[in-house]
Amino acid sequence: MVGKNNSGKSTIVKALLLVLDYLRNQQKDTFSFASEVLNDANIVTYERALCQNSESGFIDFHFEIEDYSVEISLWPEEDADYTFANVHTVKITDEKNKIDFLFDHVSEFVRISKQVSYAVGEMAIEIVIDNIRESVIKYKKELEGVSKTSREGLNLINQINLLNMRLDELESRPRRTNDTEIKYNLDYPLKDFTIASTEESPLEEMVSDFLSRNHDLRVFYIGKREDSSVLVNEENEQFEQINAIDADRHNIKNSISKFVNLLNTKKVFYLGANPSKQSALFYLRDKQNALGQAIHQFYQLKIQKGQPEYIFVEKWMKRFEIGDTFDINFISGEAYECFIKNGDVETHLADMGMGSLQLMQLFFKIATMLRHFKAETKGINLIVEEPELNLHPALQSELADFFFEINDEFGIKFIVETHSEYIIRRTQVLGLKNGLFTTQETNPNPFTVYYFHLTEGPYQMNYTAEGKFDRSFDGGFTNVATNSTKEMLKLNRHVR
Repeated sequence: MVGKNNSGKSTIVKALLLVLDYLRNQQKDTFSFASEVLNDANIVTYERALCQNSESGFIDFHFEIEDYSVEISLWPEEDADYTFANVHTVKITDEKNKIDFLFDHVSEFVRISKQVSYAVGEMAIEIVIDNIRESVIKYKKELEGVSKTSREGLNLINQINLLNMRLDELESRPRRTNDTEIKYNLDYPLKDFTIASTEESPLEEMVSDFLSRNHDLRVFYIGKREDSSVLVNEENEQFEQINAIDADRHNIKNSISKFVNLLNTKKVFYLGANPSKQSALFYLRDKQNALGQAIHQFYQLKIQKGQPEYIFVEKWMKRFEIGDTFDINFISGEAYECFIKNGDVETHLADMGMGSLQLMQLFFKIATMLRHFKAETKGINLIVEEPELNLHPALQSELADFFFEINDEFGIKFIVETHSEYIIRRTQVLGLKNGLFTTQETNPNPFTVYYFHLTEGPYQMNYTAEGKFDRSFDGGFTNVATNSTKEMLKLNRHVR
């Protein structure tokens, strides 16, 4: 990901971390911005996460993972300067099987639906609009019973205003209508669900409870029909949907279980830029020191000289001209010393250049992953923020080789946020050298470049067969050196 400052690169990274943290660890009506795993992302409050141009005050996330798409809608507390927000709706769509799971925490229901024809996002908007309207009616009724100047009354008025703003925004979105055949579309109250202590995740437990409730209602209707032989039209329509869900219950359970399993198997890590100078000792209890924690994690896995992970670090140290090898000493159970050896010269890691500190953190982090996950490294996704900091151009270029080789050998995927033209240019060279642009079917290109334009938003830069890009970078990225050269020539002509 490349682009000017404040163009949205970091926003994408933070959104990804926030959504994954919520889906894995919370799965309820509260969305946290201050989880310990998000410390490095530095988000903290709803107000700081909210887009400055937002008129509605809501935050929406749209997320895709393999065959699933996820939409999460948040609304703030009375004061947006909190470290958490209210979850309005969570919608999970199984695109392959066309099954929707909607968890509405305002109107308090779970809806499961399936359609033969489905346009992503369109039905979700209509459902959310209906739910918001119901919520406005609900809050207005509650407001009738309290003083409008009381704290409770003011809070209700605030929520009604926020929801009405949200309605205006959603109703103004362009959308088309499609003819769809609904197989089933039923909801049951969310507030009545009791999450039991089972091996299932909360999401799986709620869906299991839904299916159990549906089955009980089916038995009730069968009994009623046997008693009276007649069901009114409305009951008949509902009974057909209940039957359809009951017949499809195994697919429904498998669908949500596959989604939960995807969340658990996709390992996403964040490595922020760490340009600060270091002391000679890396203290164990200093959780804010990312380099110190990387050394600690590496050491605690008992990785010894001669083992593959140790050799991995040594290999890349040499490639990036840091040194030949290294030693880590653990002092009194309190702190670590790390020495870089280059021939007979031994230097404290803390005394190395800041670029070397950044690189060693990256090497230790990946080596630790290789030992910890072993054969499962293909599930690792590592987000790296500005790895080129404090590196001269040749080594910035070498970073592209590093990411390419690690991906090729271990299957680790990288999301790299960078301002380095040299990294991008090197991917073009690597693509040509390895035939990545002409043999996509047999030798797919692992590089994808997104440019974040300040006004147009992000767009993909596709590689051509000649290694060029099919679109231009915005001014100020690849043309700076050329423009400086032209300006120098003009100034020299003027002087003469």
